[in-house]
Amino acid sequence: MRFKDFVFDTNPSYIQVITARDISKSPIYSGKEIIQDISQKPIIVKGKGMFLGDGADEKCSHLSYLLRQGGAGELHCPSLCPIEAIFTEFKYDSSAKGKKIEYEFEFTQVCDDKKETVSLDYVTAKKDENAFDIAARENVSVDEIMRKNDFKTPFSINKGDRVNLR
Repeated sequence: MRFKDFVFDTNPSYIQVITARDISKSPIYSGKEIIQDISQKPIIVKGKGMFLGDGADEKCSHLSYLLRQGGAGELHCPSLCPIEAIFTEFKYDSSAKGKKIEYEFEFTQVCDDKKETVSLDYVTAKKDENAFDIAARENVSVDEIMRKNDFKTPFSINKGDRVNLR
């Protein structure tokens, strides 16, 4: 494993990689939900290991320095493509007996692939659309569409009608 100019002489004994996505859930008619993909959350890499021998203090000091220095760097980790990451946490416990330092770390990916979205207050109905279709497409409830507009039923929307959303 490697971060910036620090190379772990042996990989940490435990590495956890956490990947997730940000989503938005909105209730719609009939108790169903619309789920919208917002963005990828940053990858979190956590781990534990041990430095042994005469160089243990020096390795620990160097990692402490990298954390204090801040800034992003390339993180190379087993079974993960290299990522741009920030060193976000470093804990260690020293033992005079046996020149052993146990450590834990956390890295957080620099993640800027968020989708740009623009929220309009209205949309124009497409051919054969009803309030349910528009609610699903625009992530609003059918009830909200019916409250904001003068439609007699959710099915009385015509192509080209202005549909107020918010």
